[in-house]
Amino acid sequence: MRLREIYDPAPIDNGLKATLFKTEQNQYKWRCESCGDVLFVDKIMFESLNKALDRCLGNQLKCEKCREEYDKFSFESRVALL
Repeated sequence: MRLREIYDPAPIDNGLKATLFKTEQNQYKWRCESCGDVLFVDKIMFESLNKALDRCLGNQLKCEKCREEYDKFSFESRVALL
């Protein structure tokens, strides 16, 4: 569970979720920005990620493992500043 899910009882679910395997909906390959693992996304998310790259915003997709590590590191960094 991610840190945000702990404090936000009603997270917004826009239906755009990457999976580790190809599904009927998620047909497009994309790589995690942190570890480079292959993820599969749907057409809407694929187009959105491509637009972000075109605008020089970088790859903005992280796998679940990397998101959890990032959240943990962010929390520990904030606590250390207190």
